Order: sequence, then C-alpha cells, then structure tokens
Amino acid sequence: MGSARPTVQDTLLRVATDARLRRAAENRTMSHEIVRRYVAGESISSAMDVAQWLAARGRAVSVTHLVAEPQDLPGVEKRAKRVRKLIRRLTDAGLTDDGAADVSVRLSTFGAGLGGQGRTGARDRLRELTELGAEHGITLTLEVEDAISPDVTVEAFHELRADHPTLGISLPACLRRTEADAHDLAGTGARVRLTKGAAAAREEGHFTRRSEVDKAYVRAIQPLIEGAGRVVVATHDERLIHLSETLAAHVGRPRTSMEFQLRYGVRTEKQAEIADRGDTMRIYVPFGEDWYPYLARRVADSPREILELMRATAF
Repeated sequence: MGSARPTVQDTLLRVATDARLRRAAENRTMSHEIVRRYVAGESISSAMDVAQWLAARGRAVSVTHLVAEPQDLPGVEKRAKRVRKLIRRLTDAGLTDDGAADVSVRLSTFGAGLGGQGRTGARDRLRELTELGAEHGITLTLEVEDAISPDVTVEAFHELRADHPTLGISLPACLRRTEADAHDLAGTGARVRLTKGAAAAREEGHFTRRSEVDKAYVRAIQPLIEGAGRVVVATHDERLIHLSETLAAHVGRPRTSMEFQLRYGVRTEKQAEIADRGDTMRIYVPFGEDWYPYLARRVADSPREILELMRATAF
C-alpha cells in the first residue's frame, strides 16, 4: 500500500515551518501585525499587559510561556524560575479571584525530555509550582504535548493531583487515546481542558483528518460534560461550542462549572459574546522568545493566515 495522501494542513504546516521563512520572521522585530495579533510579546511584562487588559474586559486568562526545551539542568531551573515569577506577577496584579488566572505548562519545559532523572525532576518542579500557585490563588494546567509520551504526562497528572486538586490537564482530541482518558477523568472531579490539537500530525496514535478530529472531540467532550469535574471547552469551532452548550443544558450541568477557552487574537467577537452573557471566557495567552513554532502551527490551521505570515516576513 502507498503512503497516505498529504492533507491541505500537512502542506500548510510544511510551508509554515520552512527554515527560511522562520529565519525571515525571527530576523524581523515583534512589530509584525501577524505576530502581535496572536502572541503577547516576549516578556512577562508584555504578557501581564495583555492579561490585565483582558481582565478589565471580563475575561479570565491562561498564560503560557513559549520557550525551547532545556538542554541541561541550568536551563530547566531558568524556565522554572520564569514560571515562579509569572505566578507572582499575576498575584501582584490581583488576578487571583474566582480562577481569574491560570498558568498552562508542559513537562518538557521542566526537563522531562532529559531522561529518567529529568522526568522525576520535572514532576518535582511541577509539584512545587502547583503548590506555589495554590498559595496565591493561581491554578496550573498541565498540557499533554508532542514532545514527550502522553503516558508520562497523564501519569504525572494523576500522581500530583492526588495531593494538589487544583491542578488541571489539557487533552488534545487528535490523540486516539484521549476518549479513554476523558472517560477515566470524568468521574474524578478533575478540571479538564479539551482542545482539538494538531490535526496535521501523522504520528502513530493520532487522528489525521479534520473530520476525524471533530468526531473525536464530540466523543471526548460528552463524558466530561456528563462527569463531575470542571470542563473547559477549548475550540474555535462554532459547531462544537454549540454542541457542548446543548449537551450541558440537556444533562443539567451548572453553567458555573463549565468554561470556554479561545486563543489570544482569535474570534474576538465570540470572546465578547460569551463573556457578555455571563459565562466564563478564558483566553489562552502565549508569550515568550520561542514564539515561531506556536505561530506556525496557528496559521497552519488557516490557509488565509499562512499567506498573511508570508507577507509579514517578506522583505
């Protein structure tokens, strides 16, 4: 049998991650409209400006640091220190009431890719940061990611949440295992964020077609909404947002136990609609110096936006 035909998203992702395009983008300043639209700058201060601006308009935030994986232990500590500082800055800004601020993290950032000891150290740092966040009224959400095995992340989440119930987890529907994880988590009371994930991925264990990912999202969101924990519907797909709302109403889930999450710079009119009607609207706010991979994946979801990226980096 021949290899599967590449999808449009596969082609776009290859274009978006082209090394020459990346060099052109990174050699330019952060003033590009395409960058400023989706990334809250490179510094904690710039991220705080965005977080406070959103909070003033009734949005909650989930802030994440875009940074390359560390290559050694000093690099790991540097990244953990940045998250500690972020938690304190969110606290100083007064974003501690009713879950106003969350910090979204990945185990790879804390050295989980550095072997067995790295994984143990990553869990220890996540434990420490979760405790620090809880002391200040800031939650943490652990992202299942491509950089390390989902088993490592899910196992770490269950281990740490036993003592730190404020810790949440973010699952991508594009993983074939996510439906089973959603069923496992539904009765635990855990806070679960469900995203679509990278539909263009062709690794084993992933759904590759948009239609497959959409169906997988539906299968995973249902047990979560019917379950006991807080549900975070993290998708820009109007159909899936509406379906989630309908299902929640059907099972009688309190609206206060559910929230919606959109990425910074995306569908601002929908953000306003959800926030203005009184539901929790949380904005995923990325910042950091390693913004290009995030931006490339973001625009790969949209043929129109990949053209904007190419124009923005043209000399």
